[in-house]
Amino acid sequence: MLPRVADSLSFLYLDMVRVVQDDTGVCAQIQVDDHRTDLVYLPTAA
Repeated sequence: MLPRVADSLSFLYLDMVRVVQDDTGVCAQIQVDDHRTDLVYLPTAA
């Protein structure tokens, strides 16, 4: 039996971030001020 499409799709809305790949996965890089950036790790699955 084939899986339903509605069960297998997810969406993520990102605004004002840079999506980068590091050694362990995918991150959203957020510039907090002129000198500092924060990384938010995005869970992904194959």
